[in-house]
Amino acid sequence: MPLFKDRERAEEAHYAKRQEQTFRVKARRNKLLAAWAAEKMGKTGVVARQYASGFAIRQITDGTDDAVIARISADLSGEGIFVPEAEIRDRLGQFAGSAATAYKTVATRARKR
Repeated sequence: MPLFKDRERAEEAHYAKRQEQTFRVKARRNKLLAAWAAEKMGKTGVVARQYASGFAIRQITDGTDDAVIARISADLSGEGIFVPEAEIRDRLGQFAGSAATAYKTVATRARKR
């Protein structure tokens, strides 16, 4: 019986780790997308960083990609900037790949310590 409990705990820990990884990658992806949008809106420096950070935090709660895309599109439109949804979706995909790669790099470095 103890072997089963150990295996169950290991699986739960693995699941929790995957959930954390997904959360961190999605937050980074959203922040990168928001930084891109901020640049398009002409925001720079602290204002751009605040927009990107705030966006990433707000959008984590509503986890759908469509909600993220709609929010970026609305923010851009509010500034009089039209960007096709397909372009935003492409950027979201690019930033997802970048965020996943960055997370894996950081995780690998942490394991080597």
